[in-house]
Amino acid sequence: MKLSLPNAQQVLHDSTRTLKRFPLSMLSAAVATVISVYLIEREEAIQHLEPYFRIIHVSLLGIPLFLGIDLLGEKFKLSPTLKVVSMLCGLFFLLAYYATLPEEMTNIHFSRAAIMMLTVHCFVSVAPFLSRGNYRAFWEYNTQLFLRFFGAFAYAIMLFTGLSIALLALDKLLGVEVNEDLFAELLVILLGLFNTWFFLAGVPDDIDSLEEEQQYPTELKAFTQYVLVPLVSIYLVILYLYMIKIGLTWDWPRGMVSWLILFLSLLGILSSLLLYPVRQQQENQWLYHFSRLFYWLLLPLTALLVVASWRRISDYGFTELRYFLLAIALWLIGVTIYMLLNRRQNIKVFPLTLGIISLVTAFGPWSAFNVSRKSQLNRLEKILQEYALLEDGKLKPSDDKLSFEGKKEVSSIVSYLVRVHGYRTLQPLVPISLDSLLKDENRRQYPEAIMHAAFGTEFVRKWENVSQKMFSIQLNRSENSAYDVKGYDYVLECEFAGRDHEDISDYLLTDGSKLSITFDRNTSTLKVLRNRQNIHTVPLKGFVEKLVENNPTGRDGIFLSQSELKVKAQNRNGKVQVCFQYMDGELDKERIKLNNMKIIMLLEVK
Repeated sequence: MKLSLPNAQQVLHDSTRTLKRFPLSMLSAAVATVISVYLIEREEAIQHLEPYFRIIHVSLLGIPLFLGIDLLGEKFKLSPTLKVVSMLCGLFFLLAYYATLPEEMTNIHFSRAAIMMLTVHCFVSVAPFLSRGNYRAFWEYNTQLFLRFFGAFAYAIMLFTGLSIALLALDKLLGVEVNEDLFAELLVILLGLFNTWFFLAGVPDDIDSLEEEQQYPTELKAFTQYVLVPLVSIYLVILYLYMIKIGLTWDWPRGMVSWLILFLSLLGILSSLLLYPVRQQQENQWLYHFSRLFYWLLLPLTALLVVASWRRISDYGFTELRYFLLAIALWLIGVTIYMLLNRRQNIKVFPLTLGIISLVTAFGPWSAFNVSRKSQLNRLEKILQEYALLEDGKLKPSDDKLSFEGKKEVSSIVSYLVRVHGYRTLQPLVPISLDSLLKDENRRQYPEAIMHAAFGTEFVRKWENVSQKMFSIQLNRSENSAYDVKGYDYVLECEFAGRDHEDISDYLLTDGSKLSITFDRNTSTLKVLRNRQNIHTVPLKGFVEKLVENNPTGRDGIFLSQSELKVKAQNRNGKVQVCFQYMDGELDKERIKLNNMKIIMLLEVK
């Protein structure tokens, strides 16, 4: 077979044709790319990055939005005037959406951005097929887009890898200085412009011809038949065994089962869609029966998903994640029943209904964000009323009335509302100005500050219990003093984090010997070993107990000076000084346990 490569004229012709066919999609990609490159170049000089991030987000949203509008115009053969009007409508939508974005993006706006991207991608999927029929063409069109997307991404990554190696060769072999930012800019350009251009060049232009019989990709059938279908079968067996266990033990569904059912649903629906054109063929009748059986077996599992979601909601109220989980569960029940009752099994229903549900859940009083905010505020008010801490709708701070569990529950709600919806959500409840309270606070400390000043009690983390609390001690950075290393041979920085019984940090000294520093969490002891021989043992328990006893933990932890955070030891092997940067642990009535710490060790080796 003769292999022919496209010439430069053909490449230029195809590129120009794509630009003319999808001008605003390419313009959106160019805007997002140019601003991203500008931010990489000028990030340190720009004080406020948020406006640029908002423009990038809206531009990225414009790529699929204008693609869908163009495809819709091609399908219904709109006149040039109507095409311009539809483009202006799309532009107006983006500008209106941009106007709703605040100066500072929160978790809500990032979540809504993800939902909007899902919605417009669903729009692209169905835009040329809003009329009845054309099921085969719909499948072929979306399959081509699916494969083209991954192909474009793979080409972009391969190009980036090759060009990055070339730049490194210029730097290392020829001495040409290459700025590190150039690699990030190259990746942005390839993913933003090349990837988009390559993908759009592969969008089918004769939609009606796709209804004709096409050769089904052998590799796609093999992947679905021998990879996806067996995986779906395995998950079905596991989840049905779990359902039997629930029936025997009356142990209600746990959190993990929700994600397993969602993953199974994704794999099963993907398998069913990928095999859609061939499952009616005589030799593939078993695939048709498997698809029907899958939807029958999925129905009880989606009911289980609804039960698992509702149990969490009834206990702890709505959050965005629980709302979306319940919405997806109800959507799965709906499409499953539809696929079982509708013999033709119109597969357009998947992107069409998913796009509508996504849009509905993102905006309005019924949106995930409004429902979750109101649910958690109602839950907070109910707890405060139970402890008689509300008077005329305002909080009466009192540390005595709230139980430990009450403090933990209130802390959890306050933390969620501040993190997701912003601290001003709590302003109607509290009698003090939160703007004044938090103006000089670190954002991470907002929930602790509100609990301490507005609620008049401590912030209790979800892993704490009545007899056990957490403490943290850290160096007061305002001192910014250097360490006196006179008389020591080595300065070693160590960090121990985790829950293991023992942590080890290894070092190679200048004389070739191996040094190990071990931290035993059970005994709160540091040991220094040289070539596996113990040369120093530094007990920390008594030192930490005195620190905690003499410095009651505040809401932000304990901040101490450099001189207060030193432990020294000396023996015939030399001397050692441990300088703490940070430490945390658990505190109860009987003992103190040190969990994590960061230290600088000064070591003399004889």
